[in-house]
Amino acid sequence: MIVGYIAKLKQNSEANRSKGIAMADEICRKNRRDGRFFDVILETGD
Repeated sequence: MIVGYIAKLKQNSEANRSKGIAMADEICRKNRRDGRFFDVILETGD
């Protein structure tokens, strides 16, 4: 029972990580031509 719960948590964690990486990649791709870096984008909130 606990093993199944841990496996489900790990699966959810990996899914959230993948979504976060995809979001970061999209932000970088959209702003690459402007020469803006990811940390600058986050600071300005764009």
